[in-house]
Amino acid sequence: MLRKSLDPRLVVLMIVQGLLLGGFSIFAQLTFDDRVTALMSAARDAERSAFNHSLKKSQDINAQDACGWTALTYAAVRGDKQMTKKLLSKGANPNIVDEDGRSILMHAVDYGYEDIVKLLIDYRANLDHRDNKGATAMGLAWVKSNDRIGALLEKAGAAELRTEDRRTDIYGPLPPYNSPFLLNTRGSMDSSMDTLLRFATTGTHQFMKMRVLVGVDGTVRRVRVLIGLPNGGTAAAVRDAYDSLYQPATRNGQPIEVWTDIGVTIPARSPKMTPISPY
Repeated sequence: MLRKSLDPRLVVLMIVQGLLLGGFSIFAQLTFDDRVTALMSAARDAERSAFNHSLKKSQDINAQDACGWTALTYAAVRGDKQMTKKLLSKGANPNIVDEDGRSILMHAVDYGYEDIVKLLIDYRANLDHRDNKGATAMGLAWVKSNDRIGALLEKAGAAELRTEDRRTDIYGPLPPYNSPFLLNTRGSMDSSMDTLLRFATTGTHQFMKMRVLVGVDGTVRRVRVLIGLPNGGTAAAVRDAYDSLYQPATRNGQPIEVWTDIGVTIPARSPKMTPISPY
């Protein structure tokens, strides 16, 4: 629960209580350098007109951003079947991995996107790739208890799980520890709110997901974006995330650094907080 003393303008922010199973750094970090292409941005923010235009003009469909994500990564992680299929049909490489060694197939399995998994299999994604911790797509299906995706991978020829693939430590640290708690924002939200509230007046419902790294001092150290917002909404929400201050997460009474999820929801005409399931 958010404290009553919070600025009411924080209504667009929702911290997910509970820990992130596995602690993977799977959100592509929002960057504003020239490594984030127009195609990546359009795929991330669901800008379909810009996506189609950029797809026609793109000289390197497999370009990677600072975290190793491609336009295909963004589309697949958002669960966008249409964008994913278009990129694959235009030659996007399904086997590019990010800075954590994670493949696009692993991301899709992690989030339970069965249709995306099927597409990646059809376009010859590497079924047995291991990330930097030794995890596999089949292992992720197992740890997520997703039997349907596990069966898909098995039918496509993925290797059976070995004993060492069932070590939970390769999927990241597990609870228990207390989640960080949003206290307030340190900066002015007026500019960002002006941007975000535009969505409420257009009769559209928009939703964004970010993962933030909360330090032992309660400040936000890093922001990664999963689902973006069009028309400048992504940058506005990320600005506010960096301005936020948290009560740090703790384990055995000691503050620790953890990743946690934030949802920004802009319902039609009336912004409000909407809970989202913890990762």
